[in-house]
Amino acid sequence: MRLHKAAGKILTDKYNIKLYIDSIDYDYEYDKLDDDVRVLADYKFMPDDIIIVAVHDTCFYSNCSYGLNIFLHNLYIILRKYDIPREFLLLLSNYYGIQKEIETMNSLFMYDIIRVHCTPLWYDFFIDDTDIEDDCSSTDYLYTCVNNIKRLHRVYTLCKIKEEGLYDQGIISHRWN
Repeated sequence: MRLHKAAGKILTDKYNIKLYIDSIDYDYEYDKLDDDVRVLADYKFMPDDIIIVAVHDTCFYSNCSYGLNIFLHNLYIILRKYDIPREFLLLLSNYYGIQKEIETMNSLFMYDIIRVHCTPLWYDFFIDDTDIEDDCSSTDYLYTCVNNIKRLHRVYTLCKIKEEGLYDQGIISHRWN
């Protein structure tokens, strides 16, 4: 999981994680997402079971309905297709605009993802009523965002990060419009 280790520990201690779906691992890969979710199609969920969906602010937006991100569009289609019980979903995101997208998707697909937690750097979110912020440090992950229009300074920044061997040392959000 690409979460802070304290957050990951709380989640694994509290829940039996049946599936971890990370938008970075799936993006356009509908078939891969379908294959992984299909395994739970007839599964009888227990009260402590959970599916964690991590949506990073790196998703692609294209010509899918209503201009919403492709990963969420595919996810909703697949969750509804296999009738995955929504009470066992927990969506985590580092994008505060995700709530509006979720509300739109909920109305479009008649399938509700209701447990949504947003955090800027994957460390300061709440899990139900358990505040884990005190156990986590915001300096554990370096973060930079070079999204939007491909500009020379953004490309240069990415090249320097890679050249200095820092690419795998933190979280880098880069997506060109």
